[in-house]
Amino acid sequence: MYISELARKAGTTPKAVRFYERIGLMPPARRAPNRYRVYSEEDLARLRFIVRARRLGLGLKEIRALLQLAAEGDEVGFREVLAGILRAKAEQVEREIRTLEQRREEFLRQVRRLIEDRFRQLGACGCDRYLLGCRCLQVA
Repeated sequence: MYISELARKAGTTPKAVRFYERIGLMPPARRAPNRYRVYSEEDLARLRFIVRARRLGLGLKEIRALLQLAAEGDEVGFREVLAGILRAKAEQVEREIRTLEQRREEFLRQVRRLIEDRFRQLGACGCDRYLLGCRCLQVA
Protein backbone atom coordinates (compact mmCIF):
# COMPACT_ATOMS: atom_id res chain seq x y z
CA MET A 1 0.00 0.00 0.00
CA TYR A 2 1.09 3.58 -0.57
CA ILE A 3 1.75 6.10 2.17
CA SER A 4 -1.68 7.77 2.03
CA GLU A 5 -3.49 4.45 2.52
CA LEU A 6 -1.09 3.40 5.27
CA ALA A 7 -1.59 6.69 7.10
CA ARG A 8 -5.37 6.54 6.74
CA LYS A 9 -5.55 2.96 8.04
CA ALA A 10 -3.34 3.83 11.01
CA GLY A 11 -5.20 7.03 11.84
CA THR A 12 -2.40 9.45 11.13
CA THR A 13 -1.01 11.56 8.29
CA PRO A 14 1.55 10.88 5.55
CA LYS A 15 3.63 13.69 7.07
CA ALA A 16 3.75 11.82 10.39
CA VAL A 17 4.74 8.60 8.61
CA ARG A 18 7.63 10.36 6.87
CA PHE A 19 8.67 11.87 10.24
CA TYR A 20 8.66 8.45 11.93
CA GLU A 21 10.77 7.10 9.06
CA ARG A 22 13.20 10.00 9.33
CA ILE A 23 13.76 9.46 13.06
CA GLY A 24 13.96 5.67 12.72
CA LEU A 25 10.73 4.55 14.40
CA MET A 26 9.55 3.23 11.04
CA PRO A 27 12.00 1.39 8.80
CA PRO A 28 12.83 3.04 5.48
CA ALA A 29 10.04 2.32 3.04
CA ARG A 30 10.56 0.16 0.02
CA ARG A 31 10.05 2.02 -3.24
CA ALA A 32 7.87 1.09 -6.18
CA PRO A 33 9.22 1.57 -9.73
CA ASN A 34 7.51 4.97 -9.74
CA ARG A 35 9.56 5.83 -6.58
CA TYR A 36 6.45 5.95 -4.38
CA ARG A 37 6.83 4.54 -0.89
CA VAL A 38 5.32 1.06 -0.54
CA TYR A 39 4.32 -0.48 2.79
CA SER A 40 3.40 -3.92 4.06
CA GLU A 41 0.87 -5.13 6.63
CA GLU A 42 3.78 -5.43 9.07
CA ASP A 43 4.54 -1.74 8.53
CA LEU A 44 0.88 -0.97 9.20
CA ALA A 45 0.93 -2.92 12.47
CA ARG A 46 4.07 -1.08 13.57
CA LEU A 47 2.61 2.31 12.66
CA ARG A 48 -0.64 1.52 14.48
CA PHE A 49 1.40 0.73 17.59
CA ILE A 50 3.29 4.01 17.29
CA VAL A 51 0.07 5.99 16.82
CA ARG A 52 -1.63 4.30 19.81
CA ALA A 53 1.45 4.85 21.96
CA ARG A 54 1.61 8.55 21.03
CA ARG A 55 -2.09 8.96 21.85
CA LEU A 56 -1.41 7.45 25.28
CA GLY A 57 1.25 10.11 25.79
CA LEU A 58 4.36 7.99 25.34
CA GLY A 59 7.44 9.84 24.22
CA LEU A 60 9.50 8.99 21.18
CA LYS A 61 12.33 7.55 23.32
CA GLU A 62 9.88 5.31 25.16
CA ILE A 63 8.38 4.10 21.89
CA ARG A 64 11.84 3.48 20.46
CA ALA A 65 12.77 1.34 23.50
CA LEU A 66 9.55 -0.65 23.21
CA LEU A 67 10.05 -1.25 19.49
CA GLN A 68 13.58 -2.44 20.22
CA LEU A 69 12.29 -4.95 22.79
CA ALA A 70 9.66 -6.13 20.31
CA ALA A 71 12.30 -6.53 17.59
CA GLU A 72 14.41 -8.63 19.98
CA GLY A 73 11.40 -10.85 20.63
CA ASP A 74 11.44 -10.07 24.34
CA GLU A 75 7.69 -10.18 24.95
CA VAL A 76 8.03 -10.35 28.74
CA GLY A 77 10.43 -7.40 28.79
CA PHE A 78 8.17 -5.50 26.42
CA ARG A 79 5.13 -6.02 28.63
CA GLU A 80 7.03 -5.12 31.82
CA VAL A 81 8.47 -1.95 30.35
CA LEU A 82 5.13 -0.93 28.83
CA ALA A 83 3.32 -1.61 32.13
CA GLY A 84 5.88 0.52 33.98
CA ILE A 85 5.52 3.37 31.50
CA LEU A 86 1.73 3.26 31.66
CA ARG A 87 1.77 3.09 35.46
CA ALA A 88 4.00 6.17 35.58
CA LYS A 89 1.70 7.99 33.11
CA ALA A 90 -1.34 7.12 35.27
CA GLU A 91 0.44 8.50 38.37
CA GLN A 92 1.33 11.66 36.46
CA VAL A 93 -2.31 12.11 35.43
CA GLU A 94 -3.38 11.61 39.05
CA ARG A 95 -0.99 14.35 40.17
CA GLU A 96 -2.30 16.66 37.43
CA ILE A 97 -5.89 15.96 38.52
CA ARG A 98 -5.04 16.88 42.13
CA THR A 99 -3.37 20.07 40.94
CA LEU A 100 -6.38 20.99 38.79
CA GLU A 101 -8.76 20.29 41.68
CA GLN A 102 -6.70 22.58 43.91
CA ARG A 103 -6.77 25.30 41.25
CA ARG A 104 -10.55 24.90 40.88
CA GLU A 105 -11.00 25.28 44.64
CA GLU A 106 -8.82 28.40 44.63
CA PHE A 107 -10.88 29.89 41.78
CA LEU A 108 -14.09 29.19 43.68
CA ARG A 109 -12.64 30.73 46.87
CA GLN A 110 -11.78 33.84 44.88
CA VAL A 111 -15.27 33.99 43.38
CA ARG A 112 -16.85 33.69 46.84
CA ARG A 113 -14.53 36.39 48.18
CA LEU A 114 -15.41 38.71 45.30
CA ILE A 115 -19.13 38.17 45.80
CA GLU A 116 -18.86 38.69 49.55
CA ASP A 117 -16.91 41.92 49.00
CA ARG A 118 -19.59 43.11 46.60
CA PHE A 119 -22.33 42.36 49.17
CA ARG A 120 -20.49 44.38 51.81
CA GLN A 121 -20.10 47.29 49.38
CA LEU A 122 -23.81 47.27 48.64
CA GLY A 123 -24.78 46.88 52.28
CA ALA A 124 -26.56 43.65 51.43
CA CYS A 125 -27.10 40.66 53.64
CA GLY A 126 -24.03 38.77 52.39
CA CYS A 127 -25.90 35.52 51.85
CA ASP A 128 -24.49 32.97 49.44
CA ARG A 129 -27.71 32.81 47.46
CA TYR A 130 -26.74 35.77 45.27
CA LEU A 131 -26.40 33.73 42.12
CA LEU A 132 -29.55 31.77 42.94
CA GLY A 133 -31.74 34.87 43.00
CA CYS A 134 -31.46 36.21 46.52
CA ARG A 135 -33.94 39.04 46.90
CA CYS A 136 -31.67 40.89 49.34
CA LEU A 137 -29.99 42.84 46.53
CA GLN A 138 -33.14 43.99 44.79
CA VAL A 139 -33.75 47.70 45.04
CA ALA A 140 -37.32 48.76 45.81
